[in-house]
Amino acid sequence: MTKNNTTTTVYLIRHGITDWIEQGKIAGQSDRPLSAFGLEQAELTGKAMQGVKAAHLFCSPLLRARQTAAPISQATGLEPEYMDGLMETNFGIMEGKRNYWGMLRDKKFLLKMYFNMRRLINIFSGEKGSLFTQRVRKTWLEIRAQADGRPLIVVAHAGVLRNILFYELGGSLSDTRFNLDACSINIIEISSDGPSQMIQPNGVAHLNGKIHP
Repeated sequence: MTKNNTTTTVYLIRHGITDWIEQGKIAGQSDRPLSAFGLEQAELTGKAMQGVKAAHLFCSPLLRARQTAAPISQATGLEPEYMDGLMETNFGIMEGKRNYWGMLRDKKFLLKMYFNMRRLINIFSGEKGSLFTQRVRKTWLEIRAQADGRPLIVVAHAGVLRNILFYELGGSLSDTRFNLDACSINIIEISSDGPSQMIQPNGVAHLNGKIHP
């Protein structure tokens, strides 16, 4: 819960594009670096965060998130606080395989079938969906407990950030409301005594058109 019934602004930032994203592959916990394009995105995101007087910069320990957080750290003067609970899910045998998310993101029925298939595979290989959700939400509640009215920044992965958004605003992982582009800045306001508010979904204007390589 936030302290003293204050409202806190939270910046939820997805990492930049990686080599595997460019190749259309699933990464999960495979520790892939940002591509040259992704590094440009990260620099632009850092510039966009200049002037934000945040209290904390929380970050996944995976390389692509750390590389994205580095320019943000320079812009805000905050040292990244790495949290294992912010890592993307482990997709097991699906890591390195073709990712059909981009093709299906606007096809709700097929997207639901695709997610159900991935959940089934994760029962036998990787991290079960329910355990992933529990892990992320436990970590998010630890972050949320530190809210005191000063902004918070979280740099992580699409699955992690979508889990946080669904916790605060409702929904499930097969919901297409929160499609997060690489290096998107998603802004919400959280409060201890009222519903959370979406301020900016999937903000990419700061990327100057550098959304896809």
